[in-house]
Amino acid sequence: MGYSGMLTGRWNLVLALLICAVAAVLRIVLISDRPIWFDEAFSWTLATEFGPAEIVQRTGRDVHPPLYYLLLSGWTSIFGESLCAMRSLSVILGTSTVFVAWLVGLTVASDGAARDLSSGSDHSRWRWGPEQIGGLIFSGLVATSAFQIRWSGEVRMYALLSLLFLLATWFAVKAVRCDPERKRWWIAFSLSCAAMMYTHNYGLFSVIGLSAFVLLDVFFQSQKTKGQRSLRSIWLCLAAIGGAGILYLPWLPMLFAQKAQVAEDYWMSNFSWRSLASAWDHLFVPENRYSAIQTTRGTVILSVLMSLLLILQFRGNRCDRLCFWVTMTPIVLAILISNIGSSIIGDRLFVLAHLGALLTITRAMVRWLDTTSAILLAILLMADGLYLHARYQTQLDVKAHQGIRAAMKVVNEDSDRSIPVIVLQPCLYFSARYYAEDRSRVQLCTLPENIRHYTGGPILRPEEVQGVEELANLTQSSIWVLTSTGYTAGYTEPFTPKDWVREQTEAFPAVYGFEGSVRLSKYRRFSEPEYDNSTQQKALK
Repeated sequence: MGYSGMLTGRWNLVLALLICAVAAVLRIVLISDRPIWFDEAFSWTLATEFGPAEIVQRTGRDVHPPLYYLLLSGWTSIFGESLCAMRSLSVILGTSTVFVAWLVGLTVASDGAARDLSSGSDHSRWRWGPEQIGGLIFSGLVATSAFQIRWSGEVRMYALLSLLFLLATWFAVKAVRCDPERKRWWIAFSLSCAAMMYTHNYGLFSVIGLSAFVLLDVFFQSQKTKGQRSLRSIWLCLAAIGGAGILYLPWLPMLFAQKAQVAEDYWMSNFSWRSLASAWDHLFVPENRYSAIQTTRGTVILSVLMSLLLILQFRGNRCDRLCFWVTMTPIVLAILISNIGSSIIGDRLFVLAHLGALLTITRAMVRWLDTTSAILLAILLMADGLYLHARYQTQLDVKAHQGIRAAMKVVNEDSDRSIPVIVLQPCLYFSARYYAEDRSRVQLCTLPENIRHYTGGPILRPEEVQGVEELANLTQSSIWVLTSTGYTAGYTEPFTPKDWVREQTEAFPAVYGFEGSVRLSKYRRFSEPEYDNSTQQKALK
């Protein structure tokens, strides 16, 4: 039993827009409730306190390209620096990603014979068939994915990266399928690939996968239809890929410098199949804590995905090959690089491979199931996505885990506004500055070895950092001290001169498990300063 003929293409578009509306609501609900955390505070600092040229320069000393930070800089100059304003950029980008997912699914789900959105056909003649439900299924899966929802509400570059990836995928399919001689599709493909590489270094992996797909597809097409037109198609394809490479060339030296920096010192543990499986478990079943089942569950998820991809290649068409290239390339390259040098395995780093996995699931449903079965299974998967999202939000329990926001609220409400706020962990410093009513009061006090490229080193000015021995030189009679039980660099306990006595300490649980709790202590001086140098010998966390 099928639904063929029940709904026209116009209704298909209406349903797609409804899915986008649901996606927007899921991404914007409670957008300001969750406190800012280190990565977001890094983005805020870089985008708002430096000009465009310095953003590019300082980003080069970090581990990401500059495009998102430049976009965020322009966005905040118009809409302000509130969490709602900054996260709204990602919400808009994430919702746009869902709409482009509909375009991709509509095009990729078909076998090449169906009409598509840009062919100029009469939309009213479209009927409810496999090629139409593909768009709704893919966009629905992206809209309700707990993982995609999370990263569409962060002050980070992943929503922009996802949007550019799906645009590049859509342009690639249009270029090789509609008419390989249409220059506009190749130009759009080239520009979107370049933009993807300037958004995140992992975008390079997906560009390689998309480039391999279009090259092989155009080459095999030329073997079937030899002639001047086929040769022109190959040259257009090569020009598009080469154009993206030329646009990326200025950043290439920075990429090699960042790679060397990561190889020398990074926070990720060495590569293991367990870490890969755990990362993929987080893509489909987000958790705010570690459990032993994650490795097993992730292994099952990866095994099922690999099986789907391989089976799709049997008598498959270009759509099946596309799923293979965009999903497998980031995984294989990440594994190779992680085994050669430092590990680069992390759940959010597979955000594009995750989209490829959702596209693979969509393709399998459309290819092997009848219309009714595909719709019912899609509804079940989307309901599961919503359930996992709700469960993850329950785990976060944002209202009871205000962390740095709650700690700085105590500081801001204190009657004595002259008391300095000493932050002993770099990863806590930028968030504390964000919530401070008087940012000049917030000072970072730490050892030099704690200032690393992954703890905010690229955006720290020399005058912002002082050594622990300088605490003895403070003239104030009281100080606030901020520490955290989480993160990877800094002190777990306040390092203060002997004559400082702690009057109070309060712990504020943070949202994410890796953040631990923020500890706010107030110290008062009772005698002349006498600094205990032995405290410098205490181990790092």
